[in-house]
Amino acid sequence: MAELVSQLCGVDRTGLSIKRSAHHVPVAITVATYASEKATQGRRTCQHCHEVIRRRNLTPWKCKACDVALCVIVHRNSFELAQWHR
Repeated sequence: MAELVSQLCGVDRTGLSIKRSAHHVPVAITVATYASEKATQGRRTCQHCHEVIRRRNLTPWKCKACDVALCVIVHRNSFELAQWHR
C-alpha cells in the first residue's frame, strides 16, 4: 500500500520527490479549441499499447520532448514507463 501511494504521489518511500526530466511532460496532441473536436482530432496510437500489448489504443496525449504518443490514464499509464521516451 505504501509503495502504491508513493508512486501515485510521485515521491519515494521516504517522502522525497522523485527526480524527473522537466522536458518529458504529457501534452495534448491537438490544439483544437472546441470540445467536440478534441474528442476526435489529433488522437494517435499509443506506442506502448501498440508494441507491447498489441492493441490499438488511441490517445490524445504525447510526450512534449519525444513526440511519442502514450496513454496517460489511471489503469494504463504508459507515460510513466521511461523506455518509451527517446
